[in-house]
Amino acid sequence: MMIRLDVPEGPDGVVTPHTYHQDQVRLGSGSENDVQLDEQGVQRHHATVEVREDQGSLIPGKGVTDLQVNGTGISKPTLLQPGDRLQIGPVEVLYKLVPFPIPEKNRRRSWLEWATLSLVVFGVAGQLFFLFIPAISLRQEIEPVRLIPTPTPEPIPTPDPSQVQVRPTPTPIPMVEAPEVEPDPVTDSSTSEEEPEVDLNALQSEADELLRNGDTLGAERKYREALREDPTFLPAKVALARLFSDQSNFAESLRFWEQVRREAPPGSFDAMDARLEIPSLKRKIERLEQEEQAPPIPDIESIPVPTAVPLRPAFPTPSAPVIEQASPLLIQDIRMERFPQSPRYDEFRILSFALAHQPGTPSVEAQSVKLRVTFFEQAGSRVRQADIPNPRLVLGVERSLSRGQRIEDLSAAYEVPTGRGRDGRSYYGAIIEVFIDGQEVHRAADPEFLLEFIR
Repeated sequence: MMIRLDVPEGPDGVVTPHTYHQDQVRLGSGSENDVQLDEQGVQRHHATVEVREDQGSLIPGKGVTDLQVNGTGISKPTLLQPGDRLQIGPVEVLYKLVPFPIPEKNRRRSWLEWATLSLVVFGVAGQLFFLFIPAISLRQEIEPVRLIPTPTPEPIPTPDPSQVQVRPTPTPIPMVEAPEVEPDPVTDSSTSEEEPEVDLNALQSEADELLRNGDTLGAERKYREALREDPTFLPAKVALARLFSDQSNFAESLRFWEQVRREAPPGSFDAMDARLEIPSLKRKIERLEQEEQAPPIPDIESIPVPTAVPLRPAFPTPSAPVIEQASPLLIQDIRMERFPQSPRYDEFRILSFALAHQPGTPSVEAQSVKLRVTFFEQAGSRVRQADIPNPRLVLGVERSLSRGQRIEDLSAAYEVPTGRGRDGRSYYGAIIEVFIDGQEVHRAADPEFLLEFIR
């Protein structure tokens, strides 16, 4: 191992790395030292850094008292670890170890390399053996074809016409014509016409075009026609699931998404969309069922009106009551999804939520709305803002909101790049704040404990 010391040099104190190919490096103000430090308080031979069996140690000089390792004073030899900071008088030196480079020509091959090379050689030899040995044995068994000359046949003599006997022509026998038989359309496959195959992609394109033109009924017919031809055609099922979701037919949309989740290949975009959509549809169906089962609201006439009792004013000029104005926008349906199969990140979360407009409040323009999402993590027993490159995200809204409208597809991602995570840290939650024209009007959190954390 080589010793590396990062030593500040020059009047500006620029840190310069020095590497030493020796087991001992002496530090002090004297010129005989390997590292000469011309600083007040540094003795002639202040300390020695020594490496034995890949383990470094710091040995103080004789009578030296001003020597520290990571802020702790020492007076006897002390073991060092790479990255320790050595305080030599007023000078701070960083200690590191660098392995010696192994020359390529002297590098010894490991047993795994020898084993791999042996397997390759034996494999090639085995292939050659199984290719050439059967070919040689087969060639020895086949006898060559020998050509045997065939004798030329003698010519047939021409008969004499006077000796040829003329035989009488036999009387022809009348043939009975067979009745015509009509071809059977079931058994005669040669006359039957094959039905043309249906192009599923063409049906999908026609349905998409109808959907873009606003003809949802025609698009649904085309999608169902494609499924009748091929019940496993996934693009049609995904399109029908989205179509029924837009029409608020959540039960039918849920049925198609569950089929997509079962039939789509694991890890595909269709499978991931199904995993995200199915919990959302189930929550919507439960909310609709709860609204249907809610007790009816009594008529206004049946509610007893309390009798007004005049109150004696407490002050000569009573002030008007303060009415708290309701927030125009509310954060609803916060949910957090985790993807452990993602190979790019140690931690990966997707925060999804909805932005709803409260009926009875003024409409809000899209340009004036900003959403700020802050991610938090748990470090030991404390909850703090996440130590990641972008712990706080600012999102915009693409359209205006009024009369109780909602935006469902808002989301933000929590990502920790591989290698940046530390032990004892884990994702805890997020806070979403709504700003209109720079003024905060609403905030929500998952979990709700984080709201108390920032108050």
